[in-house]
Amino acid sequence: MIDFLKLVVRDLDEVGRIWEDSRLIFYSHIQTLNHMDWESIRTREKKIYKGILFCKFEHKMEILLSPHYYRNNNVHNADDFRALDCISTIREIGDLFRIKSLEKWQIINIEYGLNFVLSNYGKELVVFAEYWKKTPFRYDTELAYSKKSYVVKKNGAANTYKIIKLYCKHSQFPEYCERDTIRIEIKSKQSKYMERIGLAHLGHLLDSKPYLLMKQELIQLSRELLILDQKTGFENLSLRETRKLKEYLNTHTWYTSLQKSTNEFYKKKQRYFNLLNITGRNIHYGLQKRVTQKMDFLCNVEFEKGLNSTALSKNEKGLNSSNNIIGISTPLGNSFSKCKVTDIYLEHEGAGAIYIRTTTLRFLQKKQPEIFQQLRLDLLPANKNKHPKYEKDLISHMAKQVRNRYYNAKRKGQGGLLKQYKNQIAAKKNFNTIRNSGHM
Repeated sequence: MIDFLKLVVRDLDEVGRIWEDSRLIFYSHIQTLNHMDWESIRTREKKIYKGILFCKFEHKMEILLSPHYYRNNNVHNADDFRALDCISTIREIGDLFRIKSLEKWQIINIEYGLNFVLSNYGKELVVFAEYWKKTPFRYDTELAYSKKSYVVKKNGAANTYKIIKLYCKHSQFPEYCERDTIRIEIKSKQSKYMERIGLAHLGHLLDSKPYLLMKQELIQLSRELLILDQKTGFENLSLRETRKLKEYLNTHTWYTSLQKSTNEFYKKKQRYFNLLNITGRNIHYGLQKRVTQKMDFLCNVEFEKGLNSTALSKNEKGLNSSNNIIGISTPLGNSFSKCKVTDIYLEHEGAGAIYIRTTTLRFLQKKQPEIFQQLRLDLLPANKNKHPKYEKDLISHMAKQVRNRYYNAKRKGQGGLLKQYKNQIAAKKNFNTIRNSGHM
């Protein structure tokens, strides 16, 4: 999962102890003038050990670490790197350098993701990917068949809170992976994002919770992509539907929609998905299913059990971290139960919940407004979006619609309608088409 970490240690005793380790090999020595006064000289020295780069400054040391590469002797990162593999690697490095306090190793940058195969969509998936949420993908010159998506600030610089990267891993390492292998990554350089996924220092990576949160982030990301699939067929469409689908496959359509009202982009997205459902081939559902399956494997049901069975005592390993893997309390099953109507995780609901309620809806409205807006459009179509007679507000009205859909579907003998949501929203009339096509 974790591809890259940038750490900083400001405890000078710890810095000195690590820096004097005889296994570190000299890498470079750089002296530059301090741009603040142009008189004093700033010194930066670098040493390296098995691909781990140690950069020593006057008052701190930065460490650049790629756990996935480290595990593969710095050859590639094209295979699967499970959560337990990452934990094992972090423990190995901690033992190697006799780190007694992982809290001193602060995380300031992170990149994590997964490799997956989507048959017949290798390079094409990268080419066809156009938007993450409402943010366009840009070509990445670092690798062949690679794109990045990030919000651009007013000064033209990239907002480093969250950067999405999608690229063809086979083009990078053809000898180590299948032809259609794709990698999708999330990158951040901001502490606000680290807090969101439960990471502040290296010790947190010995706990299960950050991995579960990263799993949620990656699955959610797969639902937020807009892919203009040029392989789509038109056989099952009417002339009018064919014309509309061709319009939606044009990139200019989406750019134009962003210039209009806030809802226009998401309305078109829902109509586009409905047309893809009629064709019987919606690449978004195949992608979401594959990412979910792969993340279930990387953080499988044996995750917590495996952590506890491999955990060593603090005395045995000398790791003094409040987030050591011993005594994990995160319940995997409850963390990943999903709403039977919207397919949204029930992490904000009480035990035994089977569909989302007002608590989840309020969270989405505040923290994930794009998802909330799409859900509102689906639950409350324009002709029904009047003030309800019995519900006091919008949230209560939406919660009632979710409840009604669940019980109405159950009465029809479907056992609960599992709707695709957030790039999964589909009309009820297309439910059987999606299910039978194997894209659910």
